[in-house]
Amino acid sequence: MGNQLLREGGGGSGADGHGEGDAAIVVVVPLAEDEGRLWSLLHSSSDGEQIAIFEYRRENSTSAAAKRAIDNGLQRLKRLRHPSLLRFQWEQRDGAILSVVTERVTPLASVLSDLEPSEVCLGLRDVITCLAFLHKTCELSHNNLSLDSLFVAADHSWRLGGLEFASSHDAASLQFLEETSSLRSSKEVPTKKDVGRVDIIAFADLLDELQEKCPALESDSAFKSYASHYRNTWLRSAVRDYFDRNVRKSKQAVICRLTRHPPFIQSTEGFAEQIQHPYFA
Repeated sequence: MGNQLLREGGGGSGADGHGEGDAAIVVVVPLAEDEGRLWSLLHSSSDGEQIAIFEYRRENSTSAAAKRAIDNGLQRLKRLRHPSLLRFQWEQRDGAILSVVTERVTPLASVLSDLEPSEVCLGLRDVITCLAFLHKTCELSHNNLSLDSLFVAADHSWRLGGLEFASSHDAASLQFLEETSSLRSSKEVPTKKDVGRVDIIAFADLLDELQEKCPALESDSAFKSYASHYRNTWLRSAVRDYFDRNVRKSKQAVICRLTRHPPFIQSTEGFAEQIQHPYFA
């Protein structure tokens, strides 16, 4: 591999040849506060370039589900390309540690207090266009959308990561979501009627969390109007009303259809439709 991670600090000279006087790598934030988290995020540099390192440790990924998730996330990150997706650079394995190197990013959750309303608006637009790309172009469901899967790049644009549980729409079954609930950022497991709409529900929860944790949004009427519109109009229409309109039909047939062919995915309307809301004008 032509790249080396600079693991400086701590005194002495390491295997990479760097010695005293260098700045130590700083662990920015773990995925979650429990010991079962999949990765930690670190900042470093390589060949003069500022990078981020997503570090997976074997002791934190002993289960088969965790190992599959890590491999899935790495493969998705390497293959998918979109301006608002986290940008993969290279990977490095060192014993029990897998380091996935990306562009330098900062967890969104750590900068919420510094954001302006306009930055949130532009950031949400980034997230929506990325989700539309995953759903319609790639025919994938993210299945892990939350503050923990969002990052801020050097140019202040937002990046979507956390692809460990991304899957085809058909593969995002209730069983899959239940089995991975302890590992995913979003712990909520939907009912059968909501399978296939995990991202659309998670986005509504994300809006609620942003409003709660971002001080600049407390007096932002434009954001509050959009969040209310999303939850009370589009979310309800895309998820609950669809099921209600079909309750007279065979419940088994309805659940099968909802699971395999979510209406908001199969129709021409989806996350891309949200960009038309006046909030993003």
